[in-house]
Amino acid sequence: MTAALFFTRTAKPDLERIGDFIARDNPGRAVTFVDELEARCRRITDFPEAAPLRTEYRDGIRSVVYRAYVIFYSVRAGDVVVVERIVQGTRDLSELRDLL
Repeated sequence: MTAALFFTRTAKPDLERIGDFIARDNPGRAVTFVDELEARCRRITDFPEAAPLRTEYRDGIRSVVYRAYVIFYSVRAGDVVVVERIVQGTRDLSELRDLL
């Protein structure tokens, strides 16, 4: 059974910021890239516990990479995937300890 998918109030703006950044150079690609990121998030729901735990950020946090971005998520009640943040992987990820 596929898990349900939710985005936090911080993850949705992350997607918007990514789209806005890409749109500066290529508005059409911004739309398709955000669609691809969302599709990658939906694929997490097939096997939500497949990604390793990232306890250096917070208990219960997992992450997957899509291109240059890291999708941080948690699994709640075994059948709900919550996307916590989507950030560029080249940034200093240690600062996320306080943001997840």
